[in-house]
Amino acid sequence: MYTDGSKTNNGTAAAAVSGDIVKSLRITSHASIFTAEPVALNLALDIICRSCRKKFVIFSDSLSGLMAIHNCQLETGYVQTFIITTVNWSMPETLLLLFGYQVRLVSKVMNVQMRLQKQLSAQQSRL
Repeated sequence: MYTDGSKTNNGTAAAAVSGDIVKSLRITSHASIFTAEPVALNLALDIICRSCRKKFVIFSDSLSGLMAIHNCQLETGYVQTFIITTVNWSMPETLLLLFGYQVRLVSKVMNVQMRLQKQLSAQQSRL
């Protein structure tokens, strides 16, 4: 599965593609490319949600978006949505997030759910 966000003079959009399935979304033209990339990752989660398969690889060219997820930067709305979705939702057995052609972040969702849940609980208790 491939994801990408794009910003041009005409607007900002995000997309996720898996085989013949394409999900895309035009977002506000004021949004940054950093916003578009996590939106694309969330579109990928939506495709995964509707699939019967158990293992997925998401290729993204957004190192900053993947690192925001890895570092649980919950102050970023779309990153928070991605993390909460993977924690609260019965995700596939394995989800790999890849940057370009080199592995930058590899997460076995079953193993990181407890860490993410603890961080979410800590964030919520501070509110």
